[in-house]
Amino acid sequence: MRSARSSLGFTLIELLVVLVIIGIMASFAVLQFGDRGSDLVNEESARLKTLIRVAREEAILQGREYALAFNKTGYAFYSDEEDSGDWQPVQSDPALRERLMPDELKLSLVLEDQLLELEKDLPKKPPIFIMSSGEITPFSISFRIEDFDAEPVELKFDALGRTEPPL
Repeated sequence: MRSARSSLGFTLIELLVVLVIIGIMASFAVLQFGDRGSDLVNEESARLKTLIRVAREEAILQGREYALAFNKTGYAFYSDEEDSGDWQPVQSDPALRERLMPDELKLSLVLEDQLLELEKDLPKKPPIFIMSSGEITPFSISFRIEDFDAEPVELKFDALGRTEPPL
């Protein structure tokens, strides 16, 4: 014969313990993603600032023109091909190779006070130029995590390659 206790189900205490455990696990997951989101945005924006500085210095030292283009998944530096005059993504320099962004990171590019719609693929002609004189096309780029409350990080580059916030 079955006892009356076994047919009653879970006790209130057991349900509360399970809810507390789920709450603790959820708070750890939120904290873990929160730190990762901020770190990711700061890391990628710092990398871009550094790479633009490297490309600018290379352009000045080599007397060569470079360019930069963004798409939905990342960005690439271009160089002017001497033979054809076409812009081609840099492949010979590992520092200036094409960069892919993590999927959760979203970019917004503003050029000449207009928000540019980033395409799936890199454009044939890049919109941002890094000249051998050290000048660059002024632009701003913001990095954000989609569906995340943290403030996006925005970098602004002026015609002399100076950034806000500064390096």
